[in-house]
Amino acid sequence: MLFDDQPEQYIAFKQQGLSAADLAEKRKKLEMRVRRQLRNRPEDTFILSAEWFSIAGEAALTRVRDRFSPHFKETAVYAYVRPPADYLRSSLQQDIKTGAVKFAPRWPEYRNRFETIDRVFGPENVRLRVYAPSGFTGGDVVQDFTDWAGLAPVTGAHETRNISMTATALALISCYRRNSDIRLGTPALVRRDRRIVNALMELPGPRFELCPDLAAGIISANADDLAWIEARIGQKLDSPPQQPAGDTWRIGSDADLKLAAAAFAPVLEGGKPEHRAGDPEQADIAAWKKLSEFIARIPETGGS
Repeated sequence: MLFDDQPEQYIAFKQQGLSAADLAEKRKKLEMRVRRQLRNRPEDTFILSAEWFSIAGEAALTRVRDRFSPHFKETAVYAYVRPPADYLRSSLQQDIKTGAVKFAPRWPEYRNRFETIDRVFGPENVRLRVYAPSGFTGGDVVQDFTDWAGLAPVTGAHETRNISMTATALALISCYRRNSDIRLGTPALVRRDRRIVNALMELPGPRFELCPDLAAGIISANADDLAWIEARIGQKLDSPPQQPAGDTWRIGSDADLKLAAAAFAPVLEGGKPEHRAGDPEQADIAAWKKLSEFIARIPETGGS
């Protein structure tokens, strides 16, 4: 928000109904906060955590570089790169969690993301590492980053975000997105939406996976982009992910999501999943009936 030309175009701000004037005021306060942090920092190292970096334009990234570089002898960008199959799965769950309706796994567009960062900061200052939780230092991404960057280890507990969805949550949140009459546009509606999503995220169930043929087809169609990031990072990324222990539920289309929603609807009442076949539209209607009753029982206030 601080360096973007049109922050009001981002979905998170649109959902809250924030205008350009609202965001200009927030930007002013954020700039004052950054100034204080730069002025009062106890050490020479300053960490700016910003997933936005990978989708920002060259002009915005140049503003970031020019804003901070006068304060430091060295500027380095550290980025974790998800393998394509992992990214496709993660992007789908994140999109549905935050408001998407359609089944549409997104390709990461590696070159568009990282070539711009290379141009602005210099490739010698952009360090890339494969996102592989099984190999993280101490099994934790924060500890892995501090070890990678040569920083002092972080002590104490810290919050874990971006927890993977179960197939139960993915199917029922997508059902909610398709059928609910809640239309985001105010902070109050966003808070209500988060309470509903959080309640569904807590439901038990198997891990979801994209159908292998679907993932393989998307990866094949983007072979040139994959080759670019593999050359840039110096490592192959196209090996299939290891199957986790326990059950998985494969999803490869909107129809699969609708049938899955009906299959997992009994979980809303403490039951077990029931595999469904037949008409996806009728299955979705049946699932929404049970889900709408569950949502009605979620308190209107409280929590985040």
